[in-house]
Order: sequence, then structure tokens, then C-alpha cells
Amino acid sequence: FPRRPERSRCSGVPMSLSRGLHEGKQDAAVAAIREQYYASGGDAAFHAEDSDEEEGKKDLAPEGLADLIQLLGLDADPNESPEELDLSEKGLEKVPDVVWECYDLEGLFLEDNALVALPPAVGNLQNLKELYLRRNQLASLPSDLAACTALDSLYLEDNRLAEPGFPESFAQLALCLKGLTLHRNMLSKVPRCILDLRALQEVYFDANQLDELPADFGTALPMLRELSLADNKLKELPATFGQLAHLEVLYVHNNRIEKLPKTFGELQALKRVYLQGNALQKLHSCLGRCERLEVINAEHNRLAGVAKRIAELPRLKHLMLANNELQTLPPTIVAAAPRLRRFTLANNQLASDIAQLECLDE
Repeated sequence: FPRRPERSRCSGVPMSLSRGLHEGKQDAAVAAIREQYYASGGDAAFHAEDSDEEEGKKDLAPEGLADLIQLLGLDADPNESPEELDLSEKGLEKVPDVVWECYDLEGLFLEDNALVALPPAVGNLQNLKELYLRRNQLASLPSDLAACTALDSLYLEDNRLAEPGFPESFAQLALCLKGLTLHRNMLSKVPRCILDLRALQEVYFDANQLDELPADFGTALPMLRELSLADNKLKELPATFGQLAHLEVLYVHNNRIEKLPKTFGELQALKRVYLQGNALQKLHSCLGRCERLEVINAEHNRLAGVAKRIAELPRLKHLMLANNELQTLPPTIVAAAPRLRRFTLANNQLASDIAQLECLDE
């Protein structure tokens, strides 16, 4: 699941337009772009007369692309159909039609615009692998997105997506989509169509309004390796969670979870778990069965006890227990302290000889 670094503001925009954007003249600058672009015939359709001719033209730049590249200062060859196109930070309310005729596109960047919808023509991009739509105003996705059967990674952070905004056809991406980011949207429930995406390996629901997970969450997404449910309103995790056999990293911090399901110990691939900022009263022995665990962060809970079995985890490096209600620790935990790289105990009610075992190395 590729990580794309944040790009500098107004990157690739001609200097005259960049000055306008920085001086608060974005609307006028964008209006000028649109007026020039449409006047130049930039949205002229690129239609082949027959299927053979269309196939032959797919490696050629569609009509109007050169105008778009020049007007927006894009980093692309105007004479070839691009494999990657970056239209981020252009103030766009609508994607120019010529973009949907770039049939060779594998990466399309539309971040930091003012898009409220995508047209059905997005389905033309059947070679598209990565689609970046962060920080727009999308409230729904088009059903035609299901035609993008090569789509591997979809970035949707900071939009306005709620459950009704996901069409049933979204489930047709089940064989291709491996990464999905939905941070800071408006989800109160996990859309059913997402649970049909059985190839998903990474999914992020951070900072939505989720108060529960579907009972079959663990069985529906068997290939998950990294999952984030942080900053929601969850009170519990379903029993099927233990069936996430490939899960390596779990973020569930800043929720309202009071206890972990007993099946949690079945997460044999789990390496890192972030539980801080919940309402846990004890770190149960089920965690001690996750033998690959390297990091446990359980700070800022209501912990009054820690299961002695946790000390037996052979790969544990970080055990973070600060800001809880601990009055004592099992002798096995105390004995294990010297081999831990990071062991936090501050702001508990521990005796001084135990409290001084704290180790803050990274």
C-alpha cells in the first residue's frame, strides 16, 4: 500500500497563478484556468471511429491534454498518454473531461481540491492502480468506480463520506483493492460493501463516528495486515476479531473499549497493538498468547491489573502502562523489565522500587 509524501503547496503551478493562489485570489485564478481551458476546446471528445482504431490510439495523448498540461503547468509529456497525472491543489470543482480519456493512467492525484463528485467516466480508467482523493468534499462515490478493476489503493481521507455514499457496486473491487484510507469522514457504520473487499490488506477508519463493528468483521476481511479504528466511539470488538489471522498492526486507541474479546489471543501474526486512551481495566492473558507481539501500548486506561503471562511474550520490546491505576505488578513483569527497550509506568500508584524500573529508551 504505497505511502505518498505530502507535496508542497501549489507545486507545479505557473508562477503567475501561484502568486494569485497565495494572495487569496484562488477563485479568480481557477476561473481563469477554466475559461482558457474550455475556450481552447480542452474538453473535446476523443472518440475512435471503430474499436481497432481506438486500441491503436490508446498510447497517444487525447485531444486537449496538451492544453491542460500547459495551463496548469503539469509535469507530463503532452505527446503521450500519461501513466501518472497530478492535478492536486488546483482548486478544481470538476475534473476536466480529457482526464477520463487518458486510458493508460495508473496513478491519478486529485488531492486538495473542491471536488463534490466524480463522474461515471471514471470507469474508463481500467488500468488505474492508485487514486488519490484526499481532502475534497466528496459525499458519495460513483457506481462506475467498480469498472476500475486494476485499482489497488484508494485514498479518501478528509471527505464527507457516510455509509449511503458507498454504492453496492463498490464490492466489485473485491479482487483488486488492497488499501483503503477513510480517515476523518462521516461514517457511523462500516459500509456493507467494504466487508465484501476480501483482498483488503490495509484499511483505516480513523476519526469517524463508529460506535460498533459488524459481528462478522473478522471473517469478512481475512487478509487484513494493518487496521486502524482509532479515534472512534467503539465500546467493544466483535468475537470474530480473532479470525484476522494475518493482522500484524492494530490501532484502536482513543475509543471506549472496556475489555478485549477472549478470541484476541488467536491473533498469532500480531506484532503491534495500540490500546491507549480506552477504558480497559485489565490486560488479560489473551494478549499473552499473541507470541509475535513486540509493542503493547495501554497507557491512559483504567488498568488495575496486568496478566503475568504477558511477561512471557518472547519478542516483547515495548510495554507502555503509564497513566493507569496500577498498585502492583506481577513478579514476572518485574523480572522481565530489564530486557524491555521501553517500559512506561508513570502516574500509577506503584511502590517506588517498581516505579523506578521505568525505561524510556526508544
